[in-house]
Amino acid sequence: MIDQSAHGGNIRQAAREFGLSQAGIIDFSAGINPFELPEGVKKAVYSSLRQAGRYPDTEDPDLKKDLAEYLGAGEENIVFGNGSADLIWRIVYALKPKKALVISPAFSEYRRALLSAGTKVRSFYLKEKEGFSFCAGKVLEASAGCGMVILSNPNNPTGALVSGKELRELAAKLESRKTILVLDEAFIDLAEKESLTGFACGSGNLIVLRSLTKFFGLAGLRFGCAVSCGKQALRLRECGQPWPVNVVAQAAARAVIREKGFIRRSRALLLEEKEFLFRRISRIKGLRPFPSHANFLLVKIESDFSAAYLRRSLAKRGLLIRDCGNFPGLGDKYFRAAVRGRRDNLKLLAALEKLKW
Repeated sequence: MIDQSAHGGNIRQAAREFGLSQAGIIDFSAGINPFELPEGVKKAVYSSLRQAGRYPDTEDPDLKKDLAEYLGAGEENIVFGNGSADLIWRIVYALKPKKALVISPAFSEYRRALLSAGTKVRSFYLKEKEGFSFCAGKVLEASAGCGMVILSNPNNPTGALVSGKELRELAAKLESRKTILVLDEAFIDLAEKESLTGFACGSGNLIVLRSLTKFFGLAGLRFGCAVSCGKQALRLRECGQPWPVNVVAQAAARAVIREKGFIRRSRALLLEEKEFLFRRISRIKGLRPFPSHANFLLVKIESDFSAAYLRRSLAKRGLLIRDCGNFPGLGDKYFRAAVRGRRDNLKLLAALEKLKW
């Protein structure tokens, strides 16, 4: 059985656990765009229901064209998926590496997919005392003998960012070893200039994952894509179910990727609110937030409280955070809080400030 508590954003489970109504919960546990989707996206979703009796177009050339323009990639380099998680499993089963290195702390699905495929998994831990910084040289050394390296940029859950230049150099060195680099850019939208989607099209070993569930707010519809060279893209298309994305998700993705104003406003507001939340949490004695390039903050508790205790305490007030105790490489003193709108952020801050740290 899949342990859904290993992920954030499960409002229904939290409502049952704490005896709350779903409507009464403000979700800080998942880094999803908190701003309302444009009317054009909603209309596209409603209209797509007329096609519910038809199989989806697995290629959807209009959507591929829009995604290619947005990502700076070729249409032939894009593979659709039922969110990034679907693509992680598809990549692992398509390539089946004997050994793999996972840069940790990390999204749990990397390890789950690898172990399910019989892969021997090594972990390379980013260290708090080094600011969870990334060293390509050390990763290269640790990946010796591995057929695959998986990392997220920005890292989930620390928010630490690696420059595109450093990752391009790492990808080139790994390619000389015939090692696949899977780069999960699910949270790159606030640091788009560091994305490697364009570079992946000409690389023989790089696969970049992008998600429309986080920044674009389509978590419930599930849409993501992988970008890689033509040969790898074809291999990924051939591995997995024939209809990975439904007609509603395709329609929403087509519509939201065209909403340039929504994209600009969301990026500006999330950046503003992230800085606001970081400054205010930094003032609370007993809490230490880490600088982040994503739409969430990792926070360390420097008191006797545990993250599990804090999660329960806040949940009683209708505020749901992500206890990071089950991230290997962290521990029971860390939690993650997504960036939301000012009103919600103030409610979280008020609750944190009332606790006797």
